[in-house]
Amino acid sequence: MRFFKGSKVEVLQEAEVPFGSWRPGEIISGNGHTYLVRYDESPVDSSVAVERMPRRLIRPSPPTDDPVRWSLGSILEAFDSYSWKVAEVVRVLKKNQYLVRLLGSSLELSAHASDLRLRKLWLDDRWIVTQKGQGWRLVKHPSIGSYKWRSLPHVLQCDKCGNISIELLLVKQGQECGSRLVLVAG
Repeated sequence: MRFFKGSKVEVLQEAEVPFGSWRPGEIISGNGHTYLVRYDESPVDSSVAVERMPRRLIRPSPPTDDPVRWSLGSILEAFDSYSWKVAEVVRVLKKNQYLVRLLGSSLELSAHASDLRLRKLWLDDRWIVTQKGQGWRLVKHPSIGSYKWRSLPHVLQCDKCGNISIELLLVKQGQECGSRLVLVAG
């Protein structure tokens, strides 16, 4: 997918937490292979960060969600430190307030419902919602051959067909053991 000046996007920050995070920004310019992205301004740091990023780490901003009442164990994305990170609801504090734990970390934070959203994959130019509790479950150590991971993968497996969804980058891409692998780079 090509992006144009003014496109609202999210950029994969691979160094953030084990599963990476998605930082919102806007395309300033690009050539189809790399793009200059201006990140959304943070209330703490008034300087505007601008960075050149490869297309494979950029996805369009996902559509907004209808309000969701999260339950214990829900896998979602939480907005923390100016980016969206994969998290799990560990406690419902009150109607619109939740305690979430960032996956791959022991860090827990209190989050308002407005700082939580459905987890979505950008695949084949469309959004796919992936949620624990809707036929998908977390898999800690999938057996998918000798792939070398750049970082710990976040893996979901379909309860019905056994298909595996992998949301982080692989050094080598392909199929193994007849499982359909969804490899999403951004």
